[in-house]
Amino acid sequence: GTSYDPFSRLEGLFTFSGMPTQAHTVAELEAALRAQIKQLQTTLADKAELERVKIQLRASQVYELDSVFYQGMKIGMLETVGLEWQLFESYLDNIKAVTAEQVQTVARQYLIDDHLTVAVLEPQPLEGN
Repeated sequence: GTSYDPFSRLEGLFTFSGMPTQAHTVAELEAALRAQIKQLQTTLADKAELERVKIQLRASQVYELDSVFYQGMKIGMLETVGLEWQLFESYLDNIKAVTAEQVQTVARQYLIDDHLTVAVLEPQPLEGN
């Protein structure tokens, strides 16, 4: 999975996460994630895939608009970091306008080893075992 907060006042984190199946190691998972990032840096995203991602993102945002709580939370998040609440209204239009070239440029600029932190969470043994 991935996560990112576009409304942070300071530099934010873009997080890639995953959990390997029993048939794969953490190292294999990390290599696969790095391969996907490399592909974003070297190859333009497929138009159909980019459109699918945009639709998913818009759908989740529109779904949140059904809740007065989430509307207030989004407006409050913007205002508390010094951004105007009106950015909330233009967010979906900005998502629609994202191009494959922009995705590639951002991947080349920000998804680099100098900005990388890898964390591995190891399960703790259950008590009594």
